[in-house]
Amino acid sequence: MGWLDIFSSRARARREAAIAAALETGLLQRCPVCREVTEPAGADAMLARTERLAHQWIAGDDNRARPFDGDADALLREIHAQRRRAPFDCLCDRL
Repeated sequence: MGWLDIFSSRARARREAAIAAALETGLLQRCPVCREVTEPAGADAMLARTERLAHQWIAGDDNRARPFDGDADALLREIHAQRRRAPFDCLCDRL
């Protein structure tokens, strides 16, 4: 395993943790058909809940937050980045 593999696996773990937090609170949703992660209507209402969950994960040393090494700000930045990347509708809706 080279250095690039280490960085890519760490980045993947961070992405997955951020998406898991956003899915758990409803900030993002996963289509049951095509499995694409999208931003649902009214997601802004879930932002504060997602931020609280991120802080709880960090404070409680939750395994899902382990890729962030105790840095809640890094987890929040990744959650916001994943939200920006998520489309408003999934592939099923676009067909």
